Amino acid sequence: MDGTWNIEMESPLGRKEASLDIAIQEDAFTGMMRSDDLGEAEMENGSVDGNAVSWTADITEPMPIALEFDGTATGDTMSGDVKMGAFGVFPFTATKA
Repeated sequence: MDGTWNIEMESPLGRKEASLDIAIQEDAFTGMMRSDDLGEAEMENGSVDGNAVSWTADITEPMPIALEFDGTATGDTMSGDVKMGAFGVFPFTATKA
């Protein structure tokens, strides 16, 4: 999972795109999420368990909200769901850049 990923996620405001810069550290990871629409946010609580991945990111654009990602990574692809606070749960997909 190390490296840069391009992620697309559905949201209440339509499809959003971002890049993820991920650094693996055993069964955990850190990184940054950057997007023209969502701003820049540190990826926190990054966890890897086999193919299962999860992390959180607190964005400030277009409004402050905590995003909670849960997904599966296989090779150069990743998919799953992102919980967007009270707005609900939406799907995401990502590919290694």
